[in-house]
Amino acid sequence: MPKKGDSVNSKGYGSYGWKEFNQNKEDILNEFNRIKALTERRPVRTAHGVAVEAFIRNWLSQYLPKKYAITSGYIIPDVYDDLNYRLYHYDVIIYNQIESPILWVESNLDDSDSGKSMAIPAKYVEAIYEIKSSLDKQNAIDSIAKLKELNFFAAHFPHNFSSGLIFIELKKNDVSKKDILKELFAENGIPGYWGGVVLRCEIDPSMTGLFVFAVGDGGEDGYSPDIDLAKPIDELRIYLQEEGSLMIEEIGGGAQLVCTGPHMWSVIKEFGPFYRKGSKALILSWSRSKFTEFAIQVISCLEGRPYNSENRPKYGQVFDTVEKKEVEKGK
Repeated sequence: MPKKGDSVNSKGYGSYGWKEFNQNKEDILNEFNRIKALTERRPVRTAHGVAVEAFIRNWLSQYLPKKYAITSGYIIPDVYDDLNYRLYHYDVIIYNQIESPILWVESNLDDSDSGKSMAIPAKYVEAIYEIKSSLDKQNAIDSIAKLKELNFFAAHFPHNFSSGLIFIELKKNDVSKKDILKELFAENGIPGYWGGVVLRCEIDPSMTGLFVFAVGDGGEDGYSPDIDLAKPIDELRIYLQEEGSLMIEEIGGGAQLVCTGPHMWSVIKEFGPFYRKGSKALILSWSRSKFTEFAIQVISCLEGRPYNSENRPKYGQVFDTVEKKEVEKGK
């Protein structure tokens, strides 16, 4: 937290390279919009969420360290004792390409590497992500059910295995439906499941949502009171007081303070509801920096860095303009 004499920078900008890094998100969304427009004009609509999967895999391939490779495809355990086994297909498989063999390859109309399905031995699979076009209750249920299939292979995964969900958007009609959070909670457990990302919200396309778990002393089970799943960032009642300190009047609102110079702090405004059960809570937090946080989380999980680790990278952050609020006289 800032000390006395420090100031909070209220200019809107970001850390070095923030525009260029966050263009990755815009490229994914532009591709999604393009495919969505094409499919909506066709008599038979295809799933545009599925069509953008190859684009997301291509971004991850460019972004992640080169010891990791990305494909869609199948996880193959070393031993399977069920003669009536089935193959489980996943949207995003991140695996150790230096050590892993490729058991087989299935090609489709997209003949690029990111469009092929490959079979990867489970012991080399580092992470799994499922992709859905929109965050709604049914897609949340289906996505969690899909990730629960990973329990068939849990004993075969490496130590740092992680899994999560990628939703392209939260639509305006679903912003008030807090029960979606309960469906994402996954009470019965999923190997490596840490949460996931919502790339944009229809009521404020500039922000991204990240949902992660937090463990505390517990509290009353249920949802955060009196707030929806999302709120536009510029409508949050977060202000600078005359002396430069930060004032948060928004229920569900918050801020990250980032030291960007000697005695200088910049602000990332946030908004987030939660669902709690016992000592565990799932928090959905929105800001203009959450795409970067998601990208950092993917790498941190692969490398075994916890969410609060000081060794996590800190690139691509987007800071917000914070308006000054005059204190009324006599108060």
